[in-house]
Amino acid sequence: MLTDKRVEKRFDHIVRSHNDKRLYRGLLLSNKMKVLLISDPTTNKSAAAMDVNTGNYPTKYITYLIEHQGEGSLLSVLTAKGWCTSLRAESLDDFNGYGSFNIHVDLTLEGSLNVLDIVQLIFQYINILKLHGPVEWIYNEYRDIAYTNFRFKEIDNLLSYVRNLAQSLQICHMKDVLWAGHIFTEWRPNLITQIMNNLTLEKVRIHLVAIEYDTTATERWYGTLFDKTEITEELLDISNNASYNSDLKFPSKKNEFITTKFDIKPETDVIKIIKLENGHFLYEIKDTSLKNSCAIVYYQIGLQSTESNVLLDLLVQIISQPFYNTLRTKEQLGYAMYTTVHKTINVQGLKILIQSDKQPQYIEKRINLFIDSMLDYITTMPEEQFEKYKEAVAVSYLEKPKTLSAQSTLYWNEIITQQYNFNRVNIEVSYLKTVTRQQLLNFYKKNVYNKAQYAKLSIHISDISKDISEDSVRNIIEQVDSSVDEEIKKINIVSFKNNQTLYPLLKPLNEYPKKGLCFSKF
Repeated sequence: MLTDKRVEKRFDHIVRSHNDKRLYRGLLLSNKMKVLLISDPTTNKSAAAMDVNTGNYPTKYITYLIEHQGEGSLLSVLTAKGWCTSLRAESLDDFNGYGSFNIHVDLTLEGSLNVLDIVQLIFQYINILKLHGPVEWIYNEYRDIAYTNFRFKEIDNLLSYVRNLAQSLQICHMKDVLWAGHIFTEWRPNLITQIMNNLTLEKVRIHLVAIEYDTTATERWYGTLFDKTEITEELLDISNNASYNSDLKFPSKKNEFITTKFDIKPETDVIKIIKLENGHFLYEIKDTSLKNSCAIVYYQIGLQSTESNVLLDLLVQIISQPFYNTLRTKEQLGYAMYTTVHKTINVQGLKILIQSDKQPQYIEKRINLFIDSMLDYITTMPEEQFEKYKEAVAVSYLEKPKTLSAQSTLYWNEIITQQYNFNRVNIEVSYLKTVTRQQLLNFYKKNVYNKAQYAKLSIHISDISKDISEDSVRNIIEQVDSSVDEEIKKINIVSFKNNQTLYPLLKPLNEYPKKGLCFSKF
């Protein structure tokens, strides 16, 4: 017979190897915890392994409430008083049935002077949680968040992942080890209440970490100075008499932004438009700490399209290495330099930047000479090399995002620009295969090479910390090109911008109905 009331069932028929001489007994406790007792007569040693009901995680519920950041939360009250900057809670469970629940409060200087009041607030909030008891919809919120995080989990460090799995195997079944700690399968309010009842000052240990406190002892291994005192009667009274605090409130509003359905597409896609107030801000400053000059040259290509996107990316791919070899390695103009595609909303262009100790007028001239030399480079390159450049661009297009955030950025770019071309990669790769050398040359001559056709913007940033005389500037200009006949005008930037025409908005690849006060149906 079973004499211990805590044991609900005993089972001895356990499958084992015929060479295994150890004795096994299985127990099912009244709290549904399974215990496997193992005895080895050859060594006179015994051991026990426990199944801790994977899927309950009652401490996660308590952690979720204590870390709550809404109105009336513990964190909101502490930050309003200027006593803390952050708060977090965690449960540390040992494999021997022992565990601890920790609340970490990062104190401000003023907070370190009000420790007793902070402890009182913590226990006042805990008493509020005890008064309301376990609430299933709060548990379900955390369950849904945990499930979403697990379903779309980023790839972990392999070593850490294997180590965590090995540790979990000591308390979880093999079939549960991958999702243990992430998936909640059972609502057990009695376990939550049991843990909540243990959150008392009689069982607490308070650690204060600061440089202002006096110390009386030294830690053995690391030499850390510390002091250890008993919990005072004053603190016990604070806990036992933690009265109601009107600033602290139990969460009452459900989080409507927690997603539980990922496979249902709405019948109509709704686009929300956020209205921003009009504003204008200009600020000019002279920074004498700059030690280098910089020249930025921008060739405007125009509105984005499949053709211009592919040709511009291919052009940048082709000129990038010669640009580096010529202007950095051979001419040693500077260390920071690059060529790239610069996009602003739906307009794009070729951007070239060089930071150097030389004057920006000279830098731009070297850029111009390099751009001119690329016509012959593209014209005379072998066809095999041209195809390799196309393959390199295709590889960059087809490279899959390494993280969910990178994938999200691709989607959001389509939404922000109102293009909704979510199949852009495949479309542009297909077009890239059809591009010819002559097609690229025509694009290059029109937008970058031909001075009568291109739209070009140059930005010069000079090192004003150096005293440059007019003669020095004149010598620089003469070195650049004695035949320069370009007229340099000083213009009002705001006036110049206000008198320019704007590009039209691109037509979206897919049309979606627009809803809101600022739209009407015709």
